Amino acid sequence: MKATASSVAAAFALLACVGVVYQPSLVGTLSLTAHHDNLDGAAPLRIEAARQWKTGHFPLWNPFKRAGMPLLADTTAGAAYPFNLAYVLAAAPARTADGSPAQAPATSALRVMDIVAAVHAALGAVFMFVLLRGLHVDVAAALFGGLLFGCSGTMQWLAAFYIQMQNAAVWLPLVLACVQRAATDDPRRRAWISAGALAVALQWLAGYPEISLYTAILAVLFALALARRGRMLAALGTVAAIYAGGLALAAVQLIPALELQSLSRRPGSLSLEVFQSLPASAWMFTSWVMPAPGSGMEFPPLPAYRFGAIAILAAVAGIGRSRRSLFFCAVLGTGYLLAIGNATPVSGWAWHLPVASAFRHPFKHLVEVSFAIAALAALGMQRLLDRAGRGARWPLAVVGVAVVATTLTLWSGHVLLAIGNPPGVDTSGATPQTAGAIDPESRVLTTRSFFEKRDPSFLLGDYPSQFEVPAVHGAGPYLWSALAEATGLVEEETTLRRGLLDAGDKTLPVLSCGYVVQARRDGAFAPPVDLAFYRTVLETDDVRVLRRPDALPRYRLAADAQCGTAAQIERSLHRADPDPAEVALVSCGDGEEAPTASAPDSSSNVDVLEAVPGRIVLRTTVADRSLVVLSQSDLPGWKARVGGAPARIWRVDGLVQGVEVPEGRSIVELVYEPASFAIGAMISVAAALFLALLGLRRGAPAPLRREARGS
Repeated sequence: MKATASSVAAAFALLACVGVVYQPSLVGTLSLTAHHDNLDGAAPLRIEAARQWKTGHFPLWNPFKRAGMPLLADTTAGAAYPFNLAYVLAAAPARTADGSPAQAPATSALRVMDIVAAVHAALGAVFMFVLLRGLHVDVAAALFGGLLFGCSGTMQWLAAFYIQMQNAAVWLPLVLACVQRAATDDPRRRAWISAGALAVALQWLAGYPEISLYTAILAVLFALALARRGRMLAALGTVAAIYAGGLALAAVQLIPALELQSLSRRPGSLSLEVFQSLPASAWMFTSWVMPAPGSGMEFPPLPAYRFGAIAILAAVAGIGRSRRSLFFCAVLGTGYLLAIGNATPVSGWAWHLPVASAFRHPFKHLVEVSFAIAALAALGMQRLLDRAGRGARWPLAVVGVAVVATTLTLWSGHVLLAIGNPPGVDTSGATPQTAGAIDPESRVLTTRSFFEKRDPSFLLGDYPSQFEVPAVHGAGPYLWSALAEATGLVEEETTLRRGLLDAGDKTLPVLSCGYVVQARRDGAFAPPVDLAFYRTVLETDDVRVLRRPDALPRYRLAADAQCGTAAQIERSLHRADPDPAEVALVSCGDGEEAPTASAPDSSSNVDVLEAVPGRIVLRTTVADRSLVVLSQSDLPGWKARVGGAPARIWRVDGLVQGVEVPEGRSIVELVYEPASFAIGAMISVAAALFLALLGLRRGAPAPLRREARGS
């Protein structure tokens, strides 16, 4: 009972320390998370998912990104991650009567994101505390290690730039804690397997698969490192059980994400050059104690390496010959060598491993470095406590002083990261002028490369999702191959296909893209366009919104429909031969005939009865059988009904959708119901029921070795 009470007290002290570290972004005007991918990717997508949850829609489809694309399957959105429900507090700005965005909500997106980051820092600290206690580390030393992991410079920097990485990384120690507890003589072994499966599932749902993969590797190595001789297979079986349950729980998102990945432009294997891009500094250890002033251009920034002098001294003291110490030393050394990229051959060797080459940017291995240093520092403090004897009080005072000093050190790093944000930058705290200048019935194209200045007056990344402005662009890795080939976009939207913006190119009109946003660079607006063709609708000192007059309506009746080969479709899009406004080229199977399309007369029309994410209802009125075209990405999962009867969705012009309708008046309904989601949901529900029952049963002794205190 006394040990439990001290652990609870330490947990509250730990939460208080985390609160102090995160105080600058929780109270006042500073924001930690107003950086980089958070600003133009994570925040808008999380707002969109929360908005759909709030309106009673399961967030399966995002109509505002890349001419429409899956939302649940877009892991960056974390649409099924429970902690992202907090973003319902930062719903997108309401619209005024004329359709333009009104004032932003009282609680901004980045304020909510700062809160979510702080909550995850607390979770990471507590989970590390639980892991260390399971490894027989005393309460005071475990508190120190938990603080270091949850609030290290690395974890704060990830929260600032890539919050989905921080959200995923905090589950690492809990997964390992469950592996350790499930594979010992703990009578609640099955409960720990269930808890571990839940931790694995939440890590995958958090939105960064790469961190989840590295955690799985560490879980296997951790089990092997602590397993008794001759019981390694049993230890691996425990890890397998935890991961089988966890992946099944997360199947509701994993299976749709795998389907989307199979359709995306990003290859399954990256080049060595891309794999090793953006490494951490090989001299990072010089900044572990107190980062020296930098140029401001470092990536990662110097505060990302901060631990503090006391923490590093404790970590050195924690190096020993016990299995647990050797494991954390190995994690530290390997993580460091991988993080520094091509500075050593190790990264090149890792590139040849299965699956590893699908990822990039070595700096992500700073997570393992941070985790190992926190664990070793706790072991170092434990060694101090053990050598002083059980009755001595002064070692506890030393650890207390170390906790306070380290809290202040990490707080100062937090301030450095937060003050690096441009003042006033907040994707929901200011309404972009450009959003109000764009007709929501059309789409916009603007690419990140033309918006280096982080200013709320620009639309970039996924801002259109946040302000409910449909776009052709959008940030994130899952760029549909067909759209990528047609536009020349890459996953970060840094390029466009040559000629895409020319008047004779019909790709953007087919996608109903009626607007292009330019930014001023070096005294001129970019990207360059023919101003004799485009019409200026808004111009400021920094941004210009242009209208393209030949954009086709989002919902329209085709004048003619013909079967077209890939080459014919490419010629139609690039050289208007035939013009997509006159002929809809349909992708037909062998021996198939094109659907019937008749030129609409004055009595023909398409009325939009409902258009919400994942559901479109139209009413068509035609004098003869015809083809209604919907300018949205023809990704799998959509189902159509005409007059209540199932209907086929044809791919039109290689990009968008078409449905054949009979003469007279018809109701056309399209619903996004991907089989991948249905299959994943069934697996997740079954796994949840099984693991709940398993957790209620008591377990049997098993295979990990219990080390003596202080070993």
